[in-house]
Amino acid sequence: YIDLYYAHRDDAQTPQDEVAAGFDALVKKSKVKSLGASNFTAERLTSAIIAAQKGGYTPYSVMQDEYNLVTRDHYEKDMLMVAEKYDLAAFPYYGLASGYLTGKYRKDSDFGEGVRGQDVKRYHDARGQAILAAMDTIAKVINAAWDQGNLKATDVDSKITALTNALDTTPAPSISSTAVTSPSVTEPAVVIPESVEVGDAISRFDSKYLELV
Repeated sequence: YIDLYYAHRDDAQTPQDEVAAGFDALVKKSKVKSLGASNFTAERLTSAIIAAQKGGYTPYSVMQDEYNLVTRDHYEKDMLMVAEKYDLAAFPYYGLASGYLTGKYRKDSDFGEGVRGQDVKRYHDARGQAILAAMDTIAKVINAAWDQGNLKATDVDSKITALTNALDTTPAPSISSTAVTSPSVTEPAVVIPESVEVGDAISRFDSKYLELV
């Protein structure tokens, strides 16, 4: 059987009760255990769940949308409320923004390398570059603490929490080296709110939290 079967895109041409009946038949035949919806709007996902419930069919229990440090609006402004209302698990994709958040893409020439480069370029605006700078700062402090023998694996979460506080963040999901604690989000993601002035936050972080190392 398939553990989790996604509707990878919403099919606006087919009545939602028919879609629900088709997926439900697979569950009842034990071919599929759970159903997921990927790349739906909040309105369409809500109506799909309602259609399944009205028909006595198995509803979606998982949703999948792009969600990462630089792409947040769709999930936080729309999908999060649906996830909480219907108790859906969220499995974000592009958690590293197609590799942008690895720091591999810094210069214009970097985007010409590999098949993914041009796609990644959409993240490389002023905000994306500021986020990379903030992540560099966090990595510098954590690595320095590790090199000096002042950082234990069990300390990482508390130190990262202190760093996010220095950045005046209200992470959703919360920053963590091991897991996330935000309702619904099932895979790790790291977030800095849109309102954060990242450059100022780095300055405050440098002055207030270097004693961590």
